[in-house]
Amino acid sequence: MQLYYRISFLLSFILLQTWGLAWAQTAKGVFDLRNWDFAKQGTVQLDTEWEFYYQGFLMGWQFDTLSRKTYLAVPSASWSDGQWRGKPISGFGYATYRLKVYLPPKHDKLLGIRCLDQSTAYQIFINKDLVYQVGKIGTLKKSMIPSPEVGIFYFEPKSDSLDIVIQISNFYHRKGGLWNSIQLGTFSQIRQTREYSVAITVFLSGSLILMAIYHLVLFLYRRQEPSVLYFSILCLIVPIRLLFTNENYILDLFPNMPWLFKYRIEYISFFLIPAFIFSFLHSIFPYEIPKSITRGIQIICWAVVLITLITEADIFAYSIFIFHPMAFFAIIVIFYGLIWAIIRKREGAKTFAVGSFFLAISTINDVLHASAYVNTAYLIPVGFFIFFFSQAVLIASRFSKAFVQVATLKDRLSLSNQSLEQNVHERTRQLQEANEELSSRQEKLNETVTSLNNALNTVNTQKKELEEIHKDLTASVDAAKKIQEATLPRLRDIQKALPDSFILFRPKDVVSGDFYWFSQIDYTTIIIAADCTGHGIPGAFMSLIGNDLLDEIIDIRNIVTPSEILNELRSGIKKVLRQEETNGQDGMDIAVCAITRKPYETTILEYAGSYNPLIYVQNNELNHIKADKLIVGGFKNYVDQPEGFHNHTIIVDSPISFYIFSDGFQDQFGGERKKKFMASRFHDTLFSMHHLPANEQKIALEQTLDAWMQASHQSQIDDILVIGVKI
Repeated sequence: MQLYYRISFLLSFILLQTWGLAWAQTAKGVFDLRNWDFAKQGTVQLDTEWEFYYQGFLMGWQFDTLSRKTYLAVPSASWSDGQWRGKPISGFGYATYRLKVYLPPKHDKLLGIRCLDQSTAYQIFINKDLVYQVGKIGTLKKSMIPSPEVGIFYFEPKSDSLDIVIQISNFYHRKGGLWNSIQLGTFSQIRQTREYSVAITVFLSGSLILMAIYHLVLFLYRRQEPSVLYFSILCLIVPIRLLFTNENYILDLFPNMPWLFKYRIEYISFFLIPAFIFSFLHSIFPYEIPKSITRGIQIICWAVVLITLITEADIFAYSIFIFHPMAFFAIIVIFYGLIWAIIRKREGAKTFAVGSFFLAISTINDVLHASAYVNTAYLIPVGFFIFFFSQAVLIASRFSKAFVQVATLKDRLSLSNQSLEQNVHERTRQLQEANEELSSRQEKLNETVTSLNNALNTVNTQKKELEEIHKDLTASVDAAKKIQEATLPRLRDIQKALPDSFILFRPKDVVSGDFYWFSQIDYTTIIIAADCTGHGIPGAFMSLIGNDLLDEIIDIRNIVTPSEILNELRSGIKKVLRQEETNGQDGMDIAVCAITRKPYETTILEYAGSYNPLIYVQNNELNHIKADKLIVGGFKNYVDQPEGFHNHTIIVDSPISFYIFSDGFQDQFGGERKKKFMASRFHDTLFSMHHLPANEQKIALEQTLDAWMQASHQSQIDDILVIGVKI
């Protein structure tokens, strides 16, 4: 440790001499400031090797009588880093430090000294005069009183040299001695340093507390987002630590706070930070920040918190040796997870990485500072402020996007209402024109007034009936839409099992004959795209039948092989629609995919289809598996082709993107020649975008479809469904 300080002094001296600045000349026990200018160069830290005497309270003149002198670097993690007459020193005990300081010829009449928290009680003499005391020193534990107070005092030097003697004792903490630098300067400089440091403390604390309150309110309104709660707790823990460290501003608010209580809070706040950071990051990136590591770090953090609560400072202070390696390990895990999140293009991953970088730098600094390897300051609050600010921006962005989506839905609903109102106005206008025509005839043919009035009454009655019928039909269709939407699987459930997937679903009418289905059975994920006979209300009824049959076949009967699913579905539709009796031909075209992912085994993709093929891209090559020319449904079809469906298996030994769909996209008219999009163009479109993330693939498909229809002002002719999955 002494070697570290000597190297740091040498480097600082060379650097300042290169700049051409006057430098304080130091030697063992001496600090020469005769070439120092406080007005130009500011305050100075008395960091050098002080004369040191262990297990004794001496005055300055008594050091001059010693035949053998010992020196110890200030600051140091503990006086146990040095030796006393060739023997190791315990962290407990009492000692005296002495430094001779030569002042510049011209200096202010009033100087000041700023001495941050030391271990654990001390008194300062300058030129034999007692000028400041923190706590009560003693030669035994029962005779001393520890104090966490920050020492700031002012004095008038009576000569051009200072004989600074610090008598210090420690029987409460594992480390004894002068932990922090002692700063010397003019009255105004020391005061400004203190005020500036306190201002920064209050600003950072206030900002983080406001963030904590704001995000707590957000969580109370939307409790489905636990990450917001963890973020709020972090924003509260960090200012608590800030108030209890560095300037110990908490003592300005509560000057009689016990020394042990202050140190418990300081350590507990430090131990809790990694626990809630990992909870926060795991809730945002569950696949990149492992749950097992998160639980392990939480257990370690709460264990050392418990040790801190039930033991004395000389015991719980050793828990830092467990915590420091864990903190470095946590930083590695966080950056490893964030790198994967960036590679997988998770939302906000880059913002997290930037904020985490500053947090990691400040954490490493604080660990090294607490161990006295660097003589800087506690920077975790600043690192957390940058980290929290970046996360606050990200959370605000997420909520903003949610508000934009709500506004978009509101606009769409408003446009729908306007269209409905226009239809009603048009019908009303037509009826008004009829009424005007009838009134004109009434004036010309007075003899038919009675009959015309009756006719007018009849028309008005019919108008009301038509309006009621229209209202009932609209309500019924809207209700049917809600029912159909309720039967469709939730997109977030699908993307939880298949994170890199999308669904493009565009019904031609309010309700759709196309539908999609999803389920997770043990290690197998099943995704289905179906196109029922017809569209609109008839197709919607057929989709409900298909959805119920799939629930029974897969979720209840646990049939997961695609060909068996289609055979059972075919038999079920024939039975439900009584097609053997009615000779009905209604049914559906359908594609079924089953992804089986067992631990330590290769992933398998199985497919079976009725008229709806499977398109997949593997090793940058487009592959096409044709569907069976066998419709699901239709009694005649069931009799003519009883053999059933074929199952296809694909070994997923490299990344694969696959697509299942109805025929609505490729049959859509458009382009400059008003022709169909066609299957070949559709397959080329899928291949050209397979390398994109799922959400960008969906946007690309929508833009392609809209451009195709708008080129010749075509309207949608059929329901459209496209499902894409990347494994």
